[in-house]
Amino acid sequence: PVEKYTKQLFEIDPLNHFARFEKYLRNQSEKSKKDFADGFQNELPEQNILEIGVHYANLSLKEESALAFDLLPNNAIANIWLAYLQPQNKENYLQKADLISSEYVFPFRRETIAALESASEYKSAWKFNYYLALNYWAKGRFTEADELMKACGQEPDHFAFYLARADLSEKLNNEDELSELTKASQMAPSEWRIDNRLIAYYLEKGENEKALKASSKAFKKYPLNNSIESKHVKALLQAGQGKSALKIIQTINILPFEGASEGRSLYENAHLMVAVDLMKSKKYDKAMELLKEAEKWPENMGVGKPYDPDHRAIDFLMAEAYRLKGNIKQANQVYQQILDYGNSRPSRITALFELMSAKALNDEDRLSSLITELEQDKGEVSKWVLSLYNGQTNEDIPGGRNELKTKLFNSYFSK
Repeated sequence: PVEKYTKQLFEIDPLNHFARFEKYLRNQSEKSKKDFADGFQNELPEQNILEIGVHYANLSLKEESALAFDLLPNNAIANIWLAYLQPQNKENYLQKADLISSEYVFPFRRETIAALESASEYKSAWKFNYYLALNYWAKGRFTEADELMKACGQEPDHFAFYLARADLSEKLNNEDELSELTKASQMAPSEWRIDNRLIAYYLEKGENEKALKASSKAFKKYPLNNSIESKHVKALLQAGQGKSALKIIQTINILPFEGASEGRSLYENAHLMVAVDLMKSKKYDKAMELLKEAEKWPENMGVGKPYDPDHRAIDFLMAEAYRLKGNIKQANQVYQQILDYGNSRPSRITALFELMSAKALNDEDRLSSLITELEQDKGEVSKWVLSLYNGQTNEDIPGGRNELKTKLFNSYFSK
């Protein structure tokens, strides 16, 4: 019967790993083992094998499950599973697992927790606590993960542990994040991921001088690294160095990936910052040239142009430039274009451009409606928008994804 159903599976799905493993179980020769192993053509074949082992364990087929894990003699999680499935050989498998590097070990399956808990209780080794913490973390059990991470102390000998503990500290708002990043940096001074996290830490904390110092060093240290380049541009913008940021953003190439919007955002913000500086110097024509460039979606920013992009920040500065040049008719057309784009939610910075455009056009109905929405919203962005509208300098700039824009327009309206 097994051969019959295996054959039927192959007819439906010739690449079915479960069916291929069943075939291996029927003939456990070296050739059969090699054929099974060669059938994986993806990046992480060990994860397929772990999944098969877990599947059989779920069915209480311990012998078959162990045969799957046996195919991964150099995998820490496979050895921990074998220790769990074969308690008579527990010491041997756990000793072997402890000797395997913790690099690229990321347990995440719910079923693996029991095996890791067993290993952690049986043998005092930081790696088992670390792996269990990672698995707890993957399932949202953050407090338990944090306790296990802390219990490891300073024993771990790999930078990734301290980088992970820093990330968990950030998530739980602990105060140990910087010390963990510093420890990781001391252990692996040439690891770009640590420098990338340090820059992000300083930016998040508003320590712009330290962020720029760290990013400048990393920018020279890791040429052509997209993550470092983006962080450096952001650090330059946070430090108010728009020209330097613009110079770099025009030369870097950000690889496309899902949700890759930050590059385009930095591109726009760099142009806006320099344009505002030019407008303050009454160089309106040059500012308008930059604003036209800001509307573009160059391929090197890693994201394609959407069907109807929101350019209201750019449009508002363009309208202001027209107004300051005395071209009121053209300015009013752009102000109206901003209002026609569509109502934004009050909690967004775009409410600022709508409000100021309605004010410039003396559109009392729209103005009244917008002010009412902002007052009812009571969010930090809404309060900030209303304070600028009322001519009040507001140093309490909202953070989040629009922090650069809020900082920029706070400066513009507080001139």
